Amino acid sequence: MGQEHTRSSGFRGFSFDTMRHVKTSVSVGLDLRLQDIEDVAVRYRVVRVPEEVRAKVRASRDAIEVIVARGDSGKPVYGVNTGFGALAETRIPADQMRALQRNLIRSHAAGVGPLLGIPAVRAMILLRAQVLALGHSGVREVVLDALV
Repeated sequence: MGQEHTRSSGFRGFSFDTMRHVKTSVSVGLDLRLQDIEDVAVRYRVVRVPEEVRAKVRASRDAIEVIVARGDSGKPVYGVNTGFGALAETRIPADQMRALQRNLIRSHAAGVGPLLGIPAVRAMILLRAQVLALGHSGVREVVLDALV
């Protein structure tokens, strides 16, 4: 979402003129207004991750790394070394934790119905980035960077 515009002929299907009136970027992990969402979705406003937000994301990820490093001897942590939903009480062995996360992504990577328009997709990606940038998910910074 935070692409740079270098030529007036357009980039990824929208024109440079779309960005002419946009003066500032939207920061995820801080207060996000409805106007910000609309500006990103419709007007291609640039999205950034401030350093103070990155620090929270890194700290959250570090906590996950500690849990994973403890392996089977660590306390159960929902969705990290346990299943999800009805399987929340099911302990996942350390050697299967990576597969658990991969399967979670795969299970959520399907959709049905008509394709959504670009503005709706951009808004949803921004909202997902916002939630992850709050620093409570244990996500790696690279995931957040891929979204913005």
